[in-house]
Amino acid sequence: MPVNSKGFHYFLVVVEVAGKRVNAEPLKNKIANRVLNGFVKIYRRNRVMIRFGEPGRHKQQSYAERAIQAIQEHLLKQMVAQELKTGVTSVEWSEDFHNVVSR
Repeated sequence: MPVNSKGFHYFLVVVEVAGKRVNAEPLKNKIANRVLNGFVKIYRRNRVMIRFGEPGRHKQQSYAERAIQAIQEHLLKQMVAQELKTGVTSVEWSEDFHNVVSR
């Protein structure tokens, strides 16, 4: 994602495979502490029990990859619509981020 005015450039996506629920948190960079803090925010916000994907379990990874794709598509469509409306390159995606993820 493009860097927005708040400095966010990435998003961390967590998928609960059994319930097919998706949650995410915007990140400014991929430094280990930022990623860890992203996980902590997601888990606290949703009272999620920690489980880890197992190596070689491609089905688990495919849910996460599809969720990332869906989030990106929606946010990029919003940014393009804003650009067409204003004529200015849009990089503001973090404001609507949690609304998109909670769908």
